[in-house]
Amino acid sequence: MTCAALEPIAFFLFRGDAEHIQKYFSDLQITANAMGSGLETGSAGLDAKLSTRRTQARLLNISIQITAQTLDFTGINEVQLGLAAANLLDSALEACQRVDPAEDRFIEVRLYSRGDMVVFEVLNSADGVYRRTDQGLLSAKEYGDHGHGYDQLQILV
Repeated sequence: MTCAALEPIAFFLFRGDAEHIQKYFSDLQITANAMGSGLETGSAGLDAKLSTRRTQARLLNISIQITAQTLDFTGINEVQLGLAAANLLDSALEACQRVDPAEDRFIEVRLYSRGDMVVFEVLNSADGVYRRTDQGLLSAKEYGDHGHGYDQLQILV
């Protein structure tokens, strides 16, 4: 089991959510029996992060669609791209969790190359409540428990 496969377990343990941990292990078994994740970006680390977030979304009953092409990573730090992808999807998952489960909770992801750039698009449902300042959006998390993902994105971009 890879470190990426342990991330959802830690997430649900932190929440004290034994039901989702059991469901996750069931889904892991099904996934292990399948032939690959269906994601082939050219980076095993990025594929693992996308696959893990897809599993988390499904466990939370959030519809998720990931479309990814095989990418040319020449000149791109794959580790930073993987971290940026994980942070963007974590934010999307958090936003979707604030939406009433009776409503349409979704995440759509597109990852593709355009010239010498890698484009990572994320569209997700949200509750419509946004906290903003002149510098941008503010997190809904408690003070001190956020900002690292945004900082990582700024480094990458």
